[in-house]
Amino acid sequence: LRTLPHDLDAERALLGALILKPEAMHDVSVTVFPESFYAEKHKEIYRAILEIFTKGDPIDLLSLTLLNRFRTRPMHIFGALGMLTLFPGIIINIIFLLEWIITQELHVRPIMIIGISLVTVAIQFFSLGFISDMILQRSAREITYNFNEL
Repeated sequence: LRTLPHDLDAERALLGALILKPEAMHDVSVTVFPESFYAEKHKEIYRAILEIFTKGDPIDLLSLTLLNRFRTRPMHIFGALGMLTLFPGIIINIIFLLEWIITQELHVRPIMIIGISLVTVAIQFFSLGFISDMILQRSAREITYNFNEL
């Protein structure tokens, strides 16, 4: 098997130039396509830049990183958000449970409602990430049919 000619340094230079000077995307987008890149990771980065550009949003490193990293793995971001809200909620609820066990009294306080709300929001984040993952896996398995004339 023969390797196609490629220049990874030129690919990196183009991607870096597009991040530093996004207005160059007007000229580049008509001649360079994701399939023009040899490295798969460069194709993904260029696709993300192209997606941001076509939406009319400014191309910056943060939005590019988030889009590239979490586009195919939504559970990573929603799972992290779920964990950030779940742990404080559980700690608050454990404190109130211990208070109830020790004193046999439980007074509703705003912090208790916050603890219950945090656990509820965490469950919603986990559910949203799980459903998004399932949708992405299903769309990746869909078969596309190409019809060619004979």
